[in-house]
Amino acid sequence: MKINALFCVPSPRDIEIVENCLNILKYDKLYAKYFPEIKAYELLRKYFLKNKKYTHLVISPDDLLVSPYKVQVLVEDLEKHDFPILSGYCNVLGRGPECAITKNLPAETSPEYDWYTVDELKNCKTRFIRVGFSGFPCMIIRRDIVEKIPFHGIDCGSNQIRGLDVGFANSCDESNIPITVDTQVHFIHLKGILPNEKTNRLFVGIKQPKLVLVTPNTS
Repeated sequence: MKINALFCVPSPRDIEIVENCLNILKYDKLYAKYFPEIKAYELLRKYFLKNKKYTHLVISPDDLLVSPYKVQVLVEDLEKHDFPILSGYCNVLGRGPECAITKNLPAETSPEYDWYTVDELKNCKTRFIRVGFSGFPCMIIRRDIVEKIPFHGIDCGSNQIRGLDVGFANSCDESNIPITVDTQVHFIHLKGILPNEKTNRLFVGIKQPKLVLVTPNTS
């Protein structure tokens, strides 16, 4: 299957090193700059659904370092296996031992997850594993799944909605849609690596929100 992916980047921050890495990819990138989180995901999904030329939507957070080589590994995986959802993995914190991947699906009412560690996955003898939850570390989602499963968060009370990645994982589980991770594709999560003023400086409500499409010809 020929993969024509749209990299969707919900981006409340300006982290130059991340955008530089993304912009050298040979795929289109759509940045939802400075929108509230839920609005950003809604706009990215709407654009993808409208533009039928794209076969897959890729969620790539604005504090995740990607590389052309690792992206190509995931694309080649999909060309061979056609997983509904495939992602790499990353650390919860940049230098921490835990991955943002759980062995089972986290319940909406419980924060206690059974995390994999980086060492577990690096030493895993199984190339592809089904997981309950993997965050959104360069998660590649097939078009029919995007059409079926909207992005939504978890109601935390007090009018707070969080965890769009958890909400998405729950919806996939309810629909028996597997989330697969390639254990050979590890990305770096910059949280905890860059100074806080770089990774925590949000511009939602400060800068004018906008959608920015970057194509390989304009990168």
